[in-house]
Amino acid sequence: MTPEARVPLELQDRSNAFLQIEPRLVDDAVFHAMREHPAFWDFDRERLPLYTISDPEERERRFRKLHAAWFSRLDLPKPLNQALDEQPTIKAYAAACLVARAGSARVEGADLHVTSRCARDGTSTLVVRLCPETFGDPDRLLAFLRHELQHVADILDPHFDYEPHIPVDEVDPSRQRMILDRYTILWNITIAGRLSRQGRSTTGAAAARRHEFNNTFRMLGESGSTLFKSLFAEESPTHARLAAIARDPESALRSTG
Repeated sequence: MTPEARVPLELQDRSNAFLQIEPRLVDDAVFHAMREHPAFWDFDRERLPLYTISDPEERERRFRKLHAAWFSRLDLPKPLNQALDEQPTIKAYAAACLVARAGSARVEGADLHVTSRCARDGTSTLVVRLCPETFGDPDRLLAFLRHELQHVADILDPHFDYEPHIPVDEVDPSRQRMILDRYTILWNITIAGRLSRQGRSTTGAAAARRHEFNNTFRMLGESGSTLFKSLFAEESPTHARLAAIARDPESALRSTG
């Protein structure tokens, strides 16, 4: 997730359920989950008779009902519910969580979409995009969702004081992109640190963030270790500080030291 990832979303009719999963995603997630599942033949016995229904709309309705039942039976939404329950701020501010099918793993993520100027007035909607096959690895899905939802929780945190853009003096688009990439990496480090202290981090997450940091901030040399440790230990990061580091890492290192 980056500062420019959130765009306005005009919502249509909503149901009363907070968690709303796109039926096509449910269908495909069940299909992928059942391919090598021990209960495949039970599923297949329920599915095959539906192909004989002549009415296309009724056939589609019955397939959707079957897939929804197996989606719950396989406990596929468990990581979603658990990750959301761990972020009461999001559930308090967002009107709904819409889970849609991602076109590829590259675009998987969680974004906060708003229908007014304020993200904290109850009109915001959490939109999560996932690939169907991602449901097949619940541990990885939970880790991914925890990281993504912490981004959203930060956006809703008044202390973080999120802004959708990072003001830069440079007019060079490549320079602007570099600063934005730095900002994302710095934000990810603070999230990894907080999840680690909460016991919600995966093995190797800290090392992966450290490797990413070292590759991006090579200009800091060995002294960059001080900055990384400071970010990883940060309990209450702010958008302003992360943006300042992204724009001028050397000055940030001097102030940290």
